[in-house]
Amino acid sequence: MNLPISWLNEFVDVTDIDIKNYCDRMTDTGSKVEGWSVQGGDIENVCVGRGRGRARHPVRARRGGLLYRGDTAGGVSMDTKLDLKSLSYAQVCALAEELGFPAFRARQIFAWCGRGVTDFSGMTDLNKADRAALQEKTYLSPCKIADKFVSKLDGTAKYLIELQNGYTVEAVVMRYRFGLSACLSTQAGCRMGCAFCASTVNGLGRNLSAGEILDQYLLLSRDQGERIGSVVLMGMGEPLDNYKNVLRFLELVSSENGLNIGMRHISLSTCGLVEKIYDLADRKLQLTLSVSLHAPNDEIRSRTMPVNRKWNVEQLLKACRYYAD
Repeated sequence: MNLPISWLNEFVDVTDIDIKNYCDRMTDTGSKVEGWSVQGGDIENVCVGRGRGRARHPVRARRGGLLYRGDTAGGVSMDTKLDLKSLSYAQVCALAEELGFPAFRARQIFAWCGRGVTDFSGMTDLNKADRAALQEKTYLSPCKIADKFVSKLDGTAKYLIELQNGYTVEAVVMRYRFGLSACLSTQAGCRMGCAFCASTVNGLGRNLSAGEILDQYLLLSRDQGERIGSVVLMGMGEPLDNYKNVLRFLELVSSENGLNIGMRHISLSTCGLVEKIYDLADRKLQLTLSVSLHAPNDEIRSRTMPVNRKWNVEQLLKACRYYAD
């Protein structure tokens, strides 16, 4: 049974791509593939340079299987383990079946992920043997609150969240008359280049996995001591530039087997990636879409928002009307 493993925080199935298309895709996203070799039907030794210094990450894959990065996080080998919090309920069910667990174990495991469990020993309704088997196959994303600032004016709390590999992102909790709302990040940095946004100053560090986006919500909810009823994807990064992982997060946070937050209580803000807006519209998720215009015409918007040079205001508004309809 082939279960997707997170590689650079994206789910990639080797059966869906060949190595050439993979290399082309990585080049399109600002990474440089230096070379690859195919031995015995397997793809091995793919080296990718990302950003300044071009850090090298060995990549391995099985034909018809999984594509992943050899890396470690918090002492956990990511090239052999699954990011448990990034798995959908269906994938957790498949994993439980593979491990020989009874069917009800999947519900228990998925529920623990939705409660923000940080250690397998905290899954107290799983027996010791099942916890050990699960830990051998998966890991729990090691996100933590690095700092917190609270406004004396209205109690708004701003958090610095530390991710694996040393990256940090920001998240905010705001209190309204209807309850708490969390503003979450989807990327460490951003490559959109908007002149008014501090997140893009150093470019894109990396995408966040679905589990890391979920972890922000769980950390904030635990720190606040109450359930957060609404979510805004308006923190660091462009959500539609991390599309697959954002879609998975939306699936996780709205699952009736997990947090069960209604889509109408979730908003996504974009600078205007038109092709993704159309795709999102076709999914009919009942998600609130917000668009950052920041200018009354193409001339000004193109100066401050490079995305407008690809999709101008007219194209963007057309996509928004399609989404609204």
